[in-house]
Amino acid sequence: MQGQEGQVSRLPGRLDWKSAAWAALVVVLLSIVALALQREMRSAAPVASAVPMTERGVQHAPLSAADEAYAAALWAIHAQVKQDAVRMTFAGLSYQMKDIKASDLRARTEPLTASFRQAQQRVHALHPPPELQSAQDRYLNALQRYEEASKLMAKFSSDANNAHLLKAQELSQLASEDLLRVGDVLWPGEHKPN
Repeated sequence: MQGQEGQVSRLPGRLDWKSAAWAALVVVLLSIVALALQREMRSAAPVASAVPMTERGVQHAPLSAADEAYAAALWAIHAQVKQDAVRMTFAGLSYQMKDIKASDLRARTEPLTASFRQAQQRVHALHPPPELQSAQDRYLNALQRYEEASKLMAKFSSDANNAHLLKAQELSQLASEDLLRVGDVLWPGEHKPN
């Protein structure tokens, strides 16, 4: 009996320790949220500027009519490129999670290679205003990286060399960063994933 009473008398002490730990955790989390809100409120102060600000905080001059026409023409291509990039990413993830075989990976990525190549041809056919030539060059560079990444993924399915998948992932990441930079200039209101 005494052993049981000793355990019972220690039980409230354990509960108090756990309660105190949970309370401390809640206080810390609330403090972090409060600091984040305070920081957001400070940074959300209106700034008087004639030049619009993008999500990434980069300022760009408003687009001219020619710039807008180019941005609209590129957008028609960009919509498909984004879908293809997502398909390529999911094909790689599906393989890594062992949902598909290497042969399935090849079957999913080979058509993307042709699609990225076709997108490059369509972008080459556009004639950007001189101030947007660097954006077009960056976009074409991203398409070349996506094409190379899709080729490497298909090559992996033949030789099972993991270096191909790693390089494909690196190229895809660089390509997506290029597309985000172009998007900051041409489509500043576009939703960008975190």
